[in-house]
Amino acid sequence: MKKTLTFSFLILLLGCSNNKWNNVTIAILPMGLDSNRYYLLNDVKESIEENPEFNVIILSETELPQSAWYEPRKRYRADKIIKHLKTIKPDSRDYIVAFTSSDISTTKDGKKDWGIFGLGYQPGVASVISTFRLGNNKRLLNRRVLKITKHELGHNFGLKHCKNSKTCVMHSAEGSIKTVDRVSNIYCKRCKEILRH
Repeated sequence: MKKTLTFSFLILLLGCSNNKWNNVTIAILPMGLDSNRYYLLNDVKESIEENPEFNVIILSETELPQSAWYEPRKRYRADKIIKHLKTIKPDSRDYIVAFTSSDISTTKDGKKDWGIFGLGYQPGVASVISTFRLGNNKRLLNRRVLKITKHELGHNFGLKHCKNSKTCVMHSAEGSIKTVDRVSNIYCKRCKEILRH
């Protein structure tokens, strides 16, 4: 099953005329991730590293920054988490992706505190993924985490939400896990073209 959920899209990037996708390094950082979900980090690492031009290291567990805690809703602000990640990203890594079991949120469409699955700078070097809203079915959880990771890394690489295809992994989740389940784990043709250039 894991083979169908790989980051093989990254191989596509290596055909670029420039070499911006050569030797890309990504740090995976558990931040308050339940120990029974650590296997997800290895699955993400293995999927990304199927492309030999991408190197991934799993960093030691750290706490979520207290500055990101939003007391009224008892959850963490994702925008503050990625801002913090930017400051702690190892210089030897191009990107940093944090994984947490805690609930995260951001401001969206006039709502001050909207619960989300993940958030990444677009473009930028940091993103965060939360398993809080992804359920407990191991097979589904694995699929969802890989799709959301690919989506947030897509933002880091410069992609916006895709309006070209409702099955593109870059399509907005629109606040629904059903959308995450509906989208494929690949970029549409248009998003691939953007990544190539």
